[in-house]
Amino acid sequence: MAVHQIAFSQLDQDKRNSIEKEHKKLIKVVNQLRIACDFSEEVEAPLCNGCERGKQASCRGLAPSYLYDLIELTSKHFIHEEMVMLSMPHVNESYEHFQNHRKAHSKILNKLDKLVDYYFLHIDKINTASIYREFYEAILKMFQAHDKAFDDPFLQIK
Repeated sequence: MAVHQIAFSQLDQDKRNSIEKEHKKLIKVVNQLRIACDFSEEVEAPLCNGCERGKQASCRGLAPSYLYDLIELTSKHFIHEEMVMLSMPHVNESYEHFQNHRKAHSKILNKLDKLVDYYFLHIDKINTASIYREFYEAILKMFQAHDKAFDDPFLQIK
């Protein structure tokens, strides 16, 4: 997820700093998914066989924690971002771009919830390393698409 300097330049410094700080926290949690498993970055299908049982159990237990942390941070960020949007002079609750942006936030949170459901449904069928890699790639792609489609265009509108 990139911090968009041009789009954010229209915000006052405090608002811009707070959004950038939240983006950095989100990036940190997403990257924790990528580096939590020693084998999730392998080119071939990652396997958990290289880890002892304790490490495998730890990885299995940490995956939902990362996802729940990400959901909480994302939710807080979206609430804050929407408040910032509504503070802009040209924006109100009925403004079409705001409504579309809010719907996109809701879709992302629903997708994150579905990842948690998927995890608990498949944890015994798929190795944990694969789940870490799949989740990292899916979440990063989702956030980048959101930034490109919504954050930049919304903040550039006057």
